[in-house]
Amino acid sequence: ATVTVTSTGSVGNEFSALYSVTLSGSYAVGVRVGGMNVTGSSFGSVVKSNVAYAGTCVANGAGLTGGAAGTAFVTFSVQAKDQYGNLKTVGGDVYEVSIVNDNATFAGVVDDIGDGSYKAEYSVGDRTGEFVVHVLLGGADIFGSPFDAEIGPANLSVSAYVATGAGLQDATVGVVSTFTVQVKDTFGNDHPEKNNESLSVAMTCTTCDGGYNVSGSHEAGNNGLYASQYVVTVAGMYQLSVESNGEHIGGSPLTVDVFPAVISYSE
Repeated sequence: ATVTVTSTGSVGNEFSALYSVTLSGSYAVGVRVGGMNVTGSSFGSVVKSNVAYAGTCVANGAGLTGGAAGTAFVTFSVQAKDQYGNLKTVGGDVYEVSIVNDNATFAGVVDDIGDGSYKAEYSVGDRTGEFVVHVLLGGADIFGSPFDAEIGPANLSVSAYVATGAGLQDATVGVVSTFTVQVKDTFGNDHPEKNNESLSVAMTCTTCDGGYNVSGSHEAGNNGLYASQYVVTVAGMYQLSVESNGEHIGGSPLTVDVFPAVISYSE
């Protein structure tokens, strides 16, 4: 860049001048009098970035958009810039990170790398849902802040799956009995995107002579919720097993009392 230097006055044979640039870097400062370079001209000058300015500082990284519940820390980076957008090359600025939803506020941790960049990390424990991530410098949001982040469920845990419904306690011969199974993660959070789970439903009579077995069925719904059903034709006490890939879900197997069908007499 070329910058015009303006003389601001003189005292005797000495002249004072000033110049202003908005782009940091190395410059050659040429001084001429009467169209001729003065002795030593041009002079080397290094223009450093100004103080960090919240409105131009930027953040990048997956942690700005969310992560998974139970993750030790979700991370992203912050780059300090001055008000003209010049990168800061030294540390020392103090950034604050907070993660907020309707129910709680969590504080993040920011490490100063020392070269104008910063590593930020946070954790919301076993919670899931939509959060807002604030990155502040001097109490002001940096460029793009606040950021919308979604914390999704952790890995599936079959033992955490939850079955509910009348069909888990008792049934009547010849009548369709129903219950639902909610797929969950390790921390008991619903797993809404898991709609292709391989569930099996089996009823085994424990009081029938010669034994009696029947298989149930299930149908995937929305948000990881499955509708299951079965029909038995022999009364007795049954063991109801609900499994995913050979592993029992939470509470399985259960004991179900199957009652005889109601006899209707007509005149």
